[in-house]
Amino acid sequence: MAWTDGQQTAGTWFGNAIKEAERPMVVWTVLSDHVTIQNIYVRLSAMWTIVPMETDYLLIKDVLLNVDTGITHDGIDIVDCHHAVVQDCHSYYGDDSFVPKTGIRRGVDDLLIKDCFVAHAGSNGYKFGTASYGGF
Repeated sequence: MAWTDGQQTAGTWFGNAIKEAERPMVVWTVLSDHVTIQNIYVRLSAMWTIVPMETDYLLIKDVLLNVDTGITHDGIDIVDCHHAVVQDCHSYYGDDSFVPKTGIRRGVDDLLIKDCFVAHAGSNGYKFGTASYGGF
């Protein structure tokens, strides 16, 4: 399993001393298809950790996220994706662990989250949207 330490690659990001828009995401895909994110371990990410955006035919599998560093440090935020599977993932988070959301009217379609474990979610284990526009 590959791993990354968000503090090593991005500086010190505990809490919210630095504005959310200025903090990097660990994995971000946009306008993509047939994407697999698998067998990774991430600790202490600076903001949202895995963010597929308008990504279709997505598989996120065997991922361990250990980011108990405060609010706005989400786990997996699936934004306007179609045909996505999140499977066998473990999340230890200071904010939301799994968050399907929409930023445009495209919405989230055909999403399956299965066999995942959430521990110590500071806000929500599973949350649908924050400021969503499209349907689920």
